[in-house]
Amino acid sequence: MILLVDIGNTHLRWGVWREGALHPGGAVARGGGEGRLREAWAGLAPPARVAVSNVGGEAAAAQVRAASLALWGLEPRLLRPTAACAGVVNAYPRPDRLGADRWAALLAARARAPQGAVVVDCGSAITVDGLDAAGRHLGGVILPGLGRMYRILAHEIGLDALPLAEAGTEIPVTDTAPAVANGALCAALGGLLRAAAAVEARLGPAPARLITGGDAVLLAPHLGPGWTLAPHLVLEGVARWALAAEAGEAG
Repeated sequence: MILLVDIGNTHLRWGVWREGALHPGGAVARGGGEGRLREAWAGLAPPARVAVSNVGGEAAAAQVRAASLALWGLEPRLLRPTAACAGVVNAYPRPDRLGADRWAALLAARARAPQGAVVVDCGSAITVDGLDAAGRHLGGVILPGLGRMYRILAHEIGLDALPLAEAGTEIPVTDTAPAVANGALCAALGGLLRAAAAVEARLGPAPARLITGGDAVLLAPHLGPGWTLAPHLVLEGVARWALAAEAGEAG
């Protein structure tokens, strides 16, 4: 069994890879400390390895390390983007400049969709990447995240933010709060769909369209047919990386 950890900018998500499948675990808000992690993991069977994708900074990684060492005496292994891994070739001339979460999502997409894929991750930022049928990463784009864009705009105009779950695509509306919420949602959707179309134009026929990340559940219903919501895509990719690393094939 492998304990898989995805440290993002706002939350830490985890799951386990057991018998060839991902078993999602849960999420802990960033800043909860090592104690919260130890509580969350105390009931797990001892894993053989702990594999971590980290875009949330050194403090969060240190908490994961402390909890893993305290519970099982295991030193976590950090996923680091490389030139190639698990059938994926990194497009970046400097592979380490690609975010670990984007790299993990691409590794998972390769396993899910050998025909190629548009890979969208909707967190603090929205990233859109292309992966062709040969496993070549085409590169991607980084857009402002839905939640962050909305909160910044609401703060700048002195508005109490609505729950984004109440946002819709109706335009025009007749009150400032829904006007800002709907505007942020439409801006995120417009940027995402334009970027996805540009990426898809460079791929072969019928690529998969995968969307993941904390805000994916808010955006996916508005994308139209052909999109697959894959909420645990990064954890799936961390597992693919861990298996490749075990085989000496992580790049």
